[in-house]
Amino acid sequence: MPCFCEKNDRTELRVEADVAADPVWCHRCSCNLELEDLPLSKKLRTELMNWVLRYGEWIDWDHDDRLVPGGLVLETAHNKEGKRLTERMQQELGADFRVVFRSSVFGWLMYRKPVPAEAVYSLYGILPIYPPWLLSM
Repeated sequence: MPCFCEKNDRTELRVEADVAADPVWCHRCSCNLELEDLPLSKKLRTELMNWVLRYGEWIDWDHDDRLVPGGLVLETAHNKEGKRLTERMQQELGADFRVVFRSSVFGWLMYRKPVPAEAVYSLYGILPIYPPWLLSM
C-alpha cells in the first residue's frame, strides 16, 4: 500500500498500536501501512500482529472507555513489549530504515496524571514540562 508521502519513500516507520489497524505507520505522513509489504520475518510479523490485537486490554469498552482494574499496569506492559518489537524490527530492516515507537498513553490521560516522560518523548520528540498543579494530582 502506498503512503501519502510525495516520493512514497517508506524508510521512516513508526510502530504504534491502534484498533483495527496494522501496527506500522509511515512516520512522515502517518499513513497506516500493510505489515506484509515490509521485508520482515514471518515470526516477527506474527508477533507484531498478536501485539496489536491486544491493544486496549486495559480499556473497558462497554463502560465509557474507562480503565479496567490494573489498567495502567497492562498498558505499561503493552508499551514495553511494543518497544521491544520495534527494536527487533529495526534490526531486521537494517540501517536503510529508521523505526520509532509511539507509546499508548490512554490510561495516563484517563487518570489525568502526568504521562511518563518517555511516552511523551516517543509521541512528540520532546521532553514534557508539567505545570505544578498537574504533578500534585
